[in-house]
Amino acid sequence: MDVNGPSPIRPSTPIQPTQQAGSIQDAAASDAVAPKDDVEISQAARMMEELDQASDLHQARLDRIKEDIKSGVYETPEKLESALWNLLKEIETE
Repeated sequence: MDVNGPSPIRPSTPIQPTQQAGSIQDAAASDAVAPKDDVEISQAARMMEELDQASDLHQARLDRIKEDIKSGVYETPEKLESALWNLLKEIETE
């Protein structure tokens, strides 16, 4: 591996071209109107925001169900019967 050191020195170039005294006032007048920022949100970013909001809703629902289970009000005869029928359907399709 060759190490050659820093790249060759190049002559300096001005950042902005020099202006004459009369044109400085013109430049100041044109700077009075500031450009406006423009933001575009991609479709992927919108989808990620929707997923994030949906996950918050799902988490809230899960928290409520966990609390109902702990308090003993989640398991009702109707829910148990529905779960049993769903299990039997799964067994029959296998």
